[in-house]
Amino acid sequence: MGTDRWELVLRALNPTPFGVRDPLFDQDAAFYVFRLPLWNSLYGWLMGVLVLSGLAAIAVHFCTRGIQVSPGAVSIARRARGHLLALAALLLLLKAAGYRLAMFDLLFSQRGVAFGAGYADVHAQLPVLRALMSSRASSQSCAWSRSVFGAGAPSWEASPRWWARRSWAGSRTRV
Repeated sequence: MGTDRWELVLRALNPTPFGVRDPLFDQDAAFYVFRLPLWNSLYGWLMGVLVLSGLAAIAVHFCTRGIQVSPGAVSIARRARGHLLALAALLLLLKAAGYRLAMFDLLFSQRGVAFGAGYADVHAQLPVLRALMSSRASSQSCAWSRSVFGAGAPSWEASPRWWARRSWAGSRTRV
């Protein structure tokens, strides 16, 4: 975020309502003009910071023998695993927020005949973005619980995505 983004911050802090609400998300048009650009900029900046932090953490843990690579096996120390899982949880949470921002960007779609969210955007892409957002949030909670509680935390099998996949596969085999 730097000094080149101060204008975005000022616009977001001092919005003027337009009095016109969008029909899809019931937001005032001022949100899309004043606040959404700041949220998108902040999302991009935080994603870059988290990815670089993850790469730096992997390099540091590798140099301090927190991550050891031997022929046929990789071992990760408990502290390094907890640290990397916490970073992964933050990354997944941020990605879920990115899917939420992508939902707002559907209103600026140029894919259809007219500018804006078309039928396919509203009835196909929006539910997919909602599902992706919830799956990232549930994966984030599993990664966070693993980083905090270690091996005693609920496993990935406890995630709603795993249960939904299992029930869908089970419903296809039962006739």
